[in-house]
Amino acid sequence: MNDLKNVYFDFWKDLKETVAALPALLCAGALYMLLLYAFNVLTFSFGGGLLLGIVGVMRWMLKMLFLAHFATLMTRVFTHHQLHFDDFFRYDRDYFFQLTEALFWIYIVTWALERMLGMMNTGSFLVLLWQAFSAPAYEAVYIGHEKSAHIFPALVDFWQVNWVPALAYGLVALGVYTFIMPGLFTALGSAAILSQALLGVFYGLLLYTKAILFRILYFSNPRSRAFHNSVER
Repeated sequence: MNDLKNVYFDFWKDLKETVAALPALLCAGALYMLLLYAFNVLTFSFGGGLLLGIVGVMRWMLKMLFLAHFATLMTRVFTHHQLHFDDFFRYDRDYFFQLTEALFWIYIVTWALERMLGMMNTGSFLVLLWQAFSAPAYEAVYIGHEKSAHIFPALVDFWQVNWVPALAYGLVALGVYTFIMPGLFTALGSAAILSQALLGVFYGLLLYTKAILFRILYFSNPRSRAFHNSVER
């Protein structure tokens, strides 16, 4: 419990230091989701078979482009605690290749689990557990600089040390998505574009807060956090 308080004391402090960049990050999230929505609309009429598989790969690569761009923005936020208009035109191509290589294996395992466990009564739950376990992989690549060959051991190490504060964050995020977002979507009615923009805002907020939390957890442990916060307070 003390470690949980220490982590979220630092989390709140980092939020206050970087909150000036939040509107720009939320706009980025909304833009990503709207572009993905436009892509889905344009490719909706494509048939099955090979063509549908190509569209799926293109959709995944588009997501990687978005994640690499957001990683570039967050790197600027961690350095300068704010974003400027011209920061939106910065793009670190190294992030794209690093994320594509590492997250490809996460995607393959997820795809295999969904198909192998989909017919089981507990299949959906097991897939959800895997998705929760692999959720920090994105930050492990661009913040922790983990290589694809070490991504799975890195995730195991991360959860072994930080499962309590990480689980607390995950439950809050899941609660917001499950109990608050549906009401907002209902209020928007049939306005699909606004709904996608709202989903993108949530997506941007999730990536922003998850990055802050991961950076705290990844570069510390309960003992070092206890010492650091005893000095701070």
